[in-house]
Amino acid sequence: MRTLKYSLCMICLAVLCLCTLPIQGYAMEGSCGADATWRYEDGTLTISGSGSITGVAWSNLPITTVVIEPGITSIAGHAFRNCELINSVTLPDSVTHIGEYAFAYCSNLAYIDLPDNLQTIGVWAFADSGLVSITIPDGVTEIGQSTFDGCEQLATAKLSANLTFIGEFAFNGCTSLQAIHFPDSLTTMERHAFAYCESLTSITLPEGLIVIPDNAFLGCTKLSTVILSPKTTSIGWSAFSGCDKLTSITIPPTVESIYGFTDTLQEIYISDLASWCAVELDNAILTNAKLFLNGELVTDLVIPNGVTVITRHAFAGCKYIRSVTLPEGLTTVGAYAFDNCMKLTSVTLPSTIEIIGVNAFSSCYDFDTVVYNGTILTLTHVQVYEGNYRLLNATWTYGLVGTLNTMLLYYTINVAVNMIIHLAVVIACVVVLIRQKRYPFL
Repeated sequence: MRTLKYSLCMICLAVLCLCTLPIQGYAMEGSCGADATWRYEDGTLTISGSGSITGVAWSNLPITTVVIEPGITSIAGHAFRNCELINSVTLPDSVTHIGEYAFAYCSNLAYIDLPDNLQTIGVWAFADSGLVSITIPDGVTEIGQSTFDGCEQLATAKLSANLTFIGEFAFNGCTSLQAIHFPDSLTTMERHAFAYCESLTSITLPEGLIVIPDNAFLGCTKLSTVILSPKTTSIGWSAFSGCDKLTSITIPPTVESIYGFTDTLQEIYISDLASWCAVELDNAILTNAKLFLNGELVTDLVIPNGVTVITRHAFAGCKYIRSVTLPEGLTTVGAYAFDNCMKLTSVTLPSTIEIIGVNAFSSCYDFDTVVYNGTILTLTHVQVYEGNYRLLNATWTYGLVGTLNTMLLYYTINVAVNMIIHLAVVIACVVVLIRQKRYPFL
């Protein structure tokens, strides 16, 4: 009796399982839009009609091939999400839009020919798919958030010639991507766009891309060559952190802020020293790196006239600097500006200096000489913040300007004192004469 009950249960279970799966050779069909229909048979899903595919997801069908016939213009979001068996997709030229998550997690989809008339691709459209290569048609101007996120097999990607925008995480985690050519039309890239593209070796950023966002190329461990736009203004937080092969970079004079670079940099090339003094830095990117000005290694640093402020960390860690000459007119040396410049032995300070920031000359172990072009009087107005004891304990001397100013000051004081003394003597004599005329008996 127990055996009979067990057998009946197994038969019922088998029937239920069969009812939930399409029967081999059996056709299934339905509507997938106002003027669109679908038909499934033997692993192939065919979509016919016109207009948009809407409101249908086929993840419950064991689809291997998708054929979309001419007339269909839009593929609904999530339409083929999680259809892990799909390995072939045919799209007609009539398709202009692919919705969000449309082919996400299609792990067997290695190739897809996007139609020339395609205009928009939704967010996460091909995320975590098995794509090996992709060509974005020229009609597409934007690649949205996480469109190809996690496509670990994606080795080549040809971008639209009219692309203007790459969204956050667009190619994040594409670990096989070896090269990428950015079109001249590109103006905006968002954070993590190419983070952890571990096979990427070189990039040239177009002229219109002036802001490199946070974590843009984070963890690109093989990236060794980076050519920035000549109009770059900002390099975001950790934009190149973890790029262990990146040892050299050229910074254009348009750069105003740098917040994230690998600590493996060995050479930094600049063409304008005044603009470098004004760059806002979050840390010492010159640590263990050589600074080159117009191709020449900077050892005896002479800041040009016109610079009034040296920003924090500007030359911190530049162990090849031996001397620093600051120009008249400069008022402020920022915090950590020359911190850890271990070969620095001397600095010339202008008479106009007002502020020397926290640790501006800290850890300068060979520091021994300060030439000050001001006077003793102006020196009393200089604010020297903590961490600059090596500067304060160095041997201070006056430069030519300071000496002349000091001599002029002393000469002026001596003349004034002598004039006062002589004037006092004259007044005293006059008083005596007057008193004698009026009071001759005194």
